[in-house]
Amino acid sequence: MTPQVPRVLGGWLVVVAVVSCSRANPAYDDGDASPDEGSADGDGTRGSTGTSPSSITIGEGSGEGSSGSSGEGSGEASTGVAAVCGNGIIEDGEDCDDGNTDEDEQCNPQCRVPGEVVWSVEFAPPDPGLHRFNEAILHQGDLVAVGRAVLQPMSSHEAVVVRYDLETGDERSRGRLPAGWQESEAYSVVAEGGRLFVSGDADISAGLDDFSAFAACLEVSNPDAPPASCWRTPLPGAISRGIIMGDGVLQAVVGPFLQAGMGLAEIRPGDGVVLGTDSVPAIPGTAQLEALVHVQDSLLVGGMLDAEAFVADVTGSMLPPEPFVVRAGGLGLQDSVQTLAAFGADVIAGGWLFEVGSGSEAWIGRYSLRGAQAWEHHFEGGSFETDEIEDVVVDDAGHVIAVGMTSEPSTPTVWKLDGGSGDLIWQRSYPEVSPGDGYFRGVVVDGDIFVVGERNEGPSSLGVVMRLVP
Repeated sequence: MTPQVPRVLGGWLVVVAVVSCSRANPAYDDGDASPDEGSADGDGTRGSTGTSPSSITIGEGSGEGSSGSSGEGSGEASTGVAAVCGNGIIEDGEDCDDGNTDEDEQCNPQCRVPGEVVWSVEFAPPDPGLHRFNEAILHQGDLVAVGRAVLQPMSSHEAVVVRYDLETGDERSRGRLPAGWQESEAYSVVAEGGRLFVSGDADISAGLDDFSAFAACLEVSNPDAPPASCWRTPLPGAISRGIIMGDGVLQAVVGPFLQAGMGLAEIRPGDGVVLGTDSVPAIPGTAQLEALVHVQDSLLVGGMLDAEAFVADVTGSMLPPEPFVVRAGGLGLQDSVQTLAAFGADVIAGGWLFEVGSGSEAWIGRYSLRGAQAWEHHFEGGSFETDEIEDVVVDDAGHVIAVGMTSEPSTPTVWKLDGGSGDLIWQRSYPEVSPGDGYFRGVVVDGDIFVVGERNEGPSSLGVVMRLVP
């Protein structure tokens, strides 16, 4: 069985009530960057269904709610257009959010509700299993999602890559990787030319539960053909949650599952040869790496260090690196950084913070490379709530888009924030995605927002892909 991070799960809730707390730091000054100097990375990428009512909050602390989701009814709107023309809600008398109730006027299709579903598809192989997507990227005009699925009758879970048309959501191709490894799962993907490079973990012992981190290469230059394997290679470690392209080499975080030690592997992209791995432990203490990102000339990793959320600069051969704890002085009972993204000279970090008696709270913040806080934003649920942020991306306008889950049971949720101030622009939950527990695990932006995750149905789950209004 593929190792998983423990999560608190439960039954179904239609509307999610969330309290957001923005913690801006007016004294932020680390000598290198200020809140006003940060800018989007410019490419809309990270560093490393249905029509039922959804809960939506527009604006910091506004408390406004709406059931205005029209599901797939806004498919005419093209990417890159204005998301809101009125107040963000389609009210009685309005055909769209155009700010008036004039009769017999042609509705402007560019007036759309933030977070509205443009299209939604499910990845549901015929055999039952825990099908899900963990991350997505934009590649050659398509959306490419990676995760796990049961693709062969009576077989185990395998790491999968599935390609979707951005405009329609139609599936174009799918493939397994690395073929033949049992109970495998892909967690991270990066593209270079006509190839995809993926990292994850797999049972490489013919079913004996001997897990190894792996990296694999897929040839995807033909968008309508199944991906073809270039190479696959085990990595030193049991798991790998992140892979990025460095200076001509692939860099992947590796380490044992919830045990002491972790490292950074460098891989030659042409043939998959592991060039070297910074020795374990790169950072002392019980740790797990979940994300990595380049911020200007620095390479940052993030995860859990002695049960506290942390970020560390591992540029070059600086061992051990100097980590900074995201919430110094906190309880540190299973706090974790789950995702990182570059914001100019700063880093956006997101994940969860565990509170005794109240479960976990979703959290996101912006920090300098020295650990100075520009702002933090917390989303606090009620007793025993499960709230967390799984992925984050910065768009061309400097907006931060975060995805994850809120409430008990887990309800897929999207947040949009101002990257400069940390102010919440809007927040929307999608209980219709799952009658039980659902997650958004990955996000990319190409004008509109594209999210991937899972929809749980009893003992099984389905992969979910959605296109949303920004």
